[in-house]
Amino acid sequence: MYVKKGMLIGLITVLAICLSACRLSEKKAEEKLKKLVEETKNDNFPVISFEESEKLFEKEMKTPIEMKLGTYRVIEWDVREKGMRQPKGVLCRGEEILLVDAEMHQFFRLDYEGNVLGTIGQMGSGPAEFQKPADITEQNGKIYVLDAGNRRIQILNEKLEYEGELPVTSEMTSEPAEDGSIAVDAEENVYLSRNLVLDADLLVYPKKSESPEVVEHHFYGCLSEKEGEVYAVNRGYFYFIPEKEETGVRGGKNGLWRLEGTQAEKVFDLPPFLYVSDFRIRGELILYSSFYMSLMDFNNADGSYLQTRLEKNDGKTYMHYLDEKDGCVYLTGARKGKICVVMPEE
Repeated sequence: MYVKKGMLIGLITVLAICLSACRLSEKKAEEKLKKLVEETKNDNFPVISFEESEKLFEKEMKTPIEMKLGTYRVIEWDVREKGMRQPKGVLCRGEEILLVDAEMHQFFRLDYEGNVLGTIGQMGSGPAEFQKPADITEQNGKIYVLDAGNRRIQILNEKLEYEGELPVTSEMTSEPAEDGSIAVDAEENVYLSRNLVLDADLLVYPKKSESPEVVEHHFYGCLSEKEGEVYAVNRGYFYFIPEKEETGVRGGKNGLWRLEGTQAEKVFDLPPFLYVSDFRIRGELILYSSFYMSLMDFNNADGSYLQTRLEKNDGKTYMHYLDEKDGCVYLTGARKGKICVVMPEE
């Protein structure tokens, strides 16, 4: 093929510029990683390189948990037969269960046999309307719903009537916090874990304020309240791959943290690589669920593993939120449209 000399020189020049630009981009990405690692190295939740996350994984998995399977009975409710589609946040409230449904854009009232008592809300952006609700909790008689699709936290009164809302905004992404977690302390300070890879801050809304304050940067995990205090458990650490400019979350060290205002204090370490999806503190126990369909007990005094109540490593079952009442644990399975009820053998 005949190519004019001028054209050939031009092609070579363009190629050289492209290669130079690629090297410059890689260099900038690498510098960005080094800066991020350096800036966060003393944080409670530092950003690490992917290579470092691999080393942590290899180190920690040398001493895996020795599974102790307890004796429990499991009942599955197929909530799709009851008009639900994607159950997520669950709240045991007095004589009923409140269950948010991300696909139906409302929440359901159930009794403890799984029967539907009624529904609250519909798809929309008005008061007591929802889009992809994710989590639900209560404090001082008020109900708080993470209305992820509308990027807000709705506040309802005891009669489940609209009372107010808090805005959930993100400067980094337009994605809603569909796997977010909320909890409220006795002073009605509202805590939010957005669980967005591009914007994973742990925030607190001081009482009567619509402007959140940062508790921790680069936190990815879940929240729970016990006797008016709010606690957090992280799922792992953020890693960064400079050549791809890719950020992700990898399982790693886990810990229980007590939150007070903008301060986070570690209570104790938990076993690593648990991939927590939700937890509750009940007396001497921490009830801890994993995305990979396991429900475990840990000692609330030191974080040591006690037993596994439920395990289903079938690669298909995906459990998310949980709550507990009278020794029975209610786990929601958003992908399967099911609720698992785990109870002691009679």
